[in-house]
Amino acid sequence: MIKLVVFDLDNVIIDGEAIDEIGKLANVEDDIAEITEKAMQGEIDFETSIKDRVQLLEGTSIEEIEKVAEDLPLMPGACETVKCLKDKGVDVAIISGSFDVVADKVSDKLGVDTVYTNSFTVEDGKLTGEVTGP
Repeated sequence: MIKLVVFDLDNVIIDGEAIDEIGKLANVEDDIAEITEKAMQGEIDFETSIKDRVQLLEGTSIEEIEKVAEDLPLMPGACETVKCLKDKGVDVAIISGSFDVVADKVSDKLGVDTVYTNSFTVEDGKLTGEVTGP
């Protein structure tokens, strides 16, 4: 019997990449895309890529990011899939290299049980450019 189903967030539960959408706020989407491509090609590791991309977001308002997170579209069928699993008594988790500010909004919408993601470091309502998390 299945007791737990785990989903990634970006391009699985949400239709898009959260960091790309956040990058638009800071006008660094092209730089973020370049770093992402290097990681996808194996030129840099994931940990380096996430730190480098988040550094580009330094000074971005967490309040603005929360608004973007609220408006990110879900993938077609995401609500129905999670509801079906929950109706069958299955726990649902999101484990992602994405960010808690986004995953928490999605979790609240869908009733996800557990979320494991990275977190932005915030001071005075702005990103410091640092990231923490598993």
